[in-house]
Amino acid sequence: MSIIKEEAEEFERVGVGLRLDDPYIWFHGSKTAAIVYKILEHLNMSDDEARWTLEAALLHDIGVTDLGWDIRGRWPIKPGTWLEEEEWDDILAHPRLGYREINRKEYLGNILPGILYHHERWDGYGYPEALKGEEIPLSARVIAVADYMDSLAAPRGTKIIMPVEIALKKIKKEEGRYFEPAVVAALMQVNEGELMDILIQDIADSVDERELKWYKKKVNYSSIN
Repeated sequence: MSIIKEEAEEFERVGVGLRLDDPYIWFHGSKTAAIVYKILEHLNMSDDEARWTLEAALLHDIGVTDLGWDIRGRWPIKPGTWLEEEEWDDILAHPRLGYREINRKEYLGNILPGILYHHERWDGYGYPEALKGEEIPLSARVIAVADYMDSLAAPRGTKIIMPVEIALKKIKKEEGRYFEPAVVAALMQVNEGELMDILIQDIADSVDERELKWYKKKVNYSSIN
């Protein structure tokens, strides 16, 4: 069996496991990956690196499954949300937790940079290692923009979608600070209608109703215990 096939099968197993464990984290990852795909149409990246970037995008928040339900039940958390200090500590830990989880897999080593570094900032003030500029792997630079786009424009707990035009302006404002200018430029070339189609997706159309029912019971139980 080829390495690529082994990688694909292991990725599928991990992805299915994530969807069953936490359908909302999987769904956010799925939309993030869809935005990444659109960005990559306007960037120069090898086929292998593009594949690893897309796989990392879908699993980028897998570390959140090791956190408490008070955080998991609100993920993805909209940028600018006020959080307690302990909650921030949890959030700062999730890239390393995700790295630890995927590092146990035999064939997914190439997606580790995208998972570990997707919260690094172009100006060097991100986490977990405060990498700056091109020190940040390209896969992580792309995922950072797509992750922010979905978290900002389609936050959990509301059916109100931020107009794509406004979301793009907010991302453009962070160009050179949070995000690499070339990646932002690639996002700006994506058709706004295609981005809206991704953002307005309903989780009920992507996840089995029984999985959602189980998950909501778990979140509700945890919130009162």
